Amino acid sequence: MAPGFLAAPLGEPGPLPGLEAAGLPWLRLTGDRLWPAAQVRILRTAGTVCVVFGHCLAEPSLMEAQYRACVDGDVDGVMRWPGAYAALVMCPRGFLRAYTDVTGQFPVYLSHGRGGVLVASDPRLLASLHRRAPDPVTAAARIACPDALPLWTDRSFFTDVSRLPGGTVCTTDGRTSQVRSYARLRPETSADFAECAEQVGAALIEAVRLRSGVRALTSDLSGGYDSTSLALLAAARHDGDALPAVVYRQPLAPTVDADQAWRCAAAADGRIRLTELAGSEATLPYGAPPWFAGSEPWPSMVSWRRMAVRLEFAVARRARVHLTGEGGDALLVPPPAHVSDLWRTRDISGLRRQCTAMARSRDVSAWAAAKAAVRLSHSNVRRALSRLAADFADDAAGAGEGAGRSPGFRARPSDIVDAISRWPTSPEARRWLTPDMSRALADLAGDPGTAARVAADTTAAESAVDTALRNSAETQRYYRELGHALGIAVHAPFLDSAVVAAALRLPPHRLAPVGDYKPLLRLALAGAVAPEVFERTDKGDYTAEDYRGARRAGPVLSELLEDSRLAQLGVIEPGRVSESLARMQAGVAVPMGSLNHLLSIEAWLRAQEHEEGKAPIG
Repeated sequence: MAPGFLAAPLGEPGPLPGLEAAGLPWLRLTGDRLWPAAQVRILRTAGTVCVVFGHCLAEPSLMEAQYRACVDGDVDGVMRWPGAYAALVMCPRGFLRAYTDVTGQFPVYLSHGRGGVLVASDPRLLASLHRRAPDPVTAAARIACPDALPLWTDRSFFTDVSRLPGGTVCTTDGRTSQVRSYARLRPETSADFAECAEQVGAALIEAVRLRSGVRALTSDLSGGYDSTSLALLAAARHDGDALPAVVYRQPLAPTVDADQAWRCAAAADGRIRLTELAGSEATLPYGAPPWFAGSEPWPSMVSWRRMAVRLEFAVARRARVHLTGEGGDALLVPPPAHVSDLWRTRDISGLRRQCTAMARSRDVSAWAAAKAAVRLSHSNVRRALSRLAADFADDAAGAGEGAGRSPGFRARPSDIVDAISRWPTSPEARRWLTPDMSRALADLAGDPGTAARVAADTTAAESAVDTALRNSAETQRYYRELGHALGIAVHAPFLDSAVVAAALRLPPHRLAPVGDYKPLLRLALAGAVAPEVFERTDKGDYTAEDYRGARRAGPVLSELLEDSRLAQLGVIEPGRVSESLARMQAGVAVPMGSLNHLLSIEAWLRAQEHEEGKAPIG
C-alpha cells in the first residue's frame, strides 16, 4: 500500500493484521494517539490535531500560523493552502473532520462498524477491518455508466465502504457522520475570458514554481499542450542543470507526439534535456499479468507498463518529483454536451458553427448534432436519471437483448452525436450486465437520493466536466500509486485546487470557439511558454496502440473472462463480453472505456485475492 492514514474518533480500531509487521508507512490517528508516517504534516494547537496528507505546498511556518486562525474561526481554511491534499482535523470532545481535495485525487473513505466509524485513505484497509466484500453494484455502474457520476460518486468498490466526493468534508463523532460541501466550484455566467485566463496562468505558474525548488525534478513532455507547458515552466525555474524530460514513442503504433515534443524542447534553448523512450511489444496495453493494482481498479491498469516506462526514467535520474499534465484536458476542452448550452443561451450562430465543425470532422449530420443539442438543453438531472433508469429496466426485461448485434453497434463517427447527452451510455456495454445488475442500476438511477447528489441547476456540460475531472483525478491517483511503488512522487499541477478553481469559473461552452484548441491555456501562458507549444490543434491518439495490444494479448484477456470474478459476483455475462473482445481484436470499434473498466476490475479482484490488497509489480 502507498502511504496513507487511518483515523478512529473513538477508541482503538482493533488489530491491523499484517500492517505493523509489513512496516507499511501508515499514519494511525486514533483518539489522541499518533503514529507518524511518510508524506504527512501534523499541526497541533488548542487541543486539536490536524493531519495534512498529499501534495500540500505551503511553507510549514505559514501553515502553523494559519492553522491557529482556522481553529479559532473557519476550520475549512485548512483546505486553502496551495496544492492538492486531504486533511483530518481531530477536535476536542472526540469528533473528527475529514476533508478530501476538490477533485478527489486524495480520497477519504468511511466505514461504519460495531466499534464506530473508521476513516481511511485506502478502502482496502477498511474492508479488511470491517470484513467488507467487493461491491457488485459499484462494479456494474463503473462498467456500464462510466460517465454517470451520480451513480458512483460516493461509492467505493467495497460494500458499505463509502467515499467522500471531491470538495466535501465529513464530520463524525465516531457514531454518526454528516457530509457537506466545503467548495462547490461552479461556472460564472458573467466571467470574463481574459480575467479567467490571467487567473489560470497565475495559479499554474505558482503551482510549478512551488515544485521547481526540488533539484531532483523530472517531467513528462509528450508534445501536447499540458505536459509540455509544465515542462517549459519548470525548466525556466529549475535550480540546477537542464530539466530532464521524457517522451514516449511506440514504433509499433506511432503518433506525431514525439516529433512535436522535440520541436518544443528545442524552443527551450538548452534548458530541457529530452529523452525519447521507445515502446515495444512488452509495453503494449493488456500485456500479461500481473498488472499493477492500486487502491481501487482503474482503466489505466491495462496500460500501466506504458506509464511505468516514464516513471522508471525519473527513478534512474534519482528524481524526487515527476510532473505530469494530467487534468489539463478535463479543465480546458469542452465536452460535446457544451453545444446544448449554446442553444440554452440563444447563441444560435455559435451552435451553427460548432455543429458544422462536428459534421466536417466526424462525418456526421450537422442537423443531427443540432437536434441533439436542443433536446439536451430541455433536459434536467431528474429527467436524465429517469431515462437512464428506464434504459436499464428495459435491458433487464430483455428489450435490449438484440441491441447492438450489428458490427460497431453504431458507426464510430456518430459517437459524437450520441455523446451530446448528460450521461451517455453504450448499449453494447449495458448488454454485458446480467439482468439482476441491470435491475439494480435501474433502481439506483431511479432513487431520489441519486438525483439529490447533483444540484438541480447543473447543466449537462457542467456534469460532463465534473465527471472528466473526477476521472482525471482517478488517473492521477493511479499514476501516483504506481510512482510510489517504483520510488518516485508524481505530481499533477493542473489538479491543484487553485488551478481548478480558476479554470472552472468559465462556462464550458465558452472554452473553445470553432477551430481553436485550448485558447484559455494559450492566453494564460502567453509570454511564459514558447509559442511553438501551441502550434498543433489536436491531441495524440493512442487508440491504434490499444487495439494492437488487444490483438497481441488475446489469450491473456480470454483467460480473465474464462474464470471471471465479475461473473461470480453476478455482474456480467462473460460470453457477451467475449463477443465484444473478439470484435476489438478484429479492429472493430467497441466501447473501449467500459471494456477497460471491466478488465481492470477483473485483474484487481484477483490482486485482492492473491496479495491481500498489496499491489503486485510484474
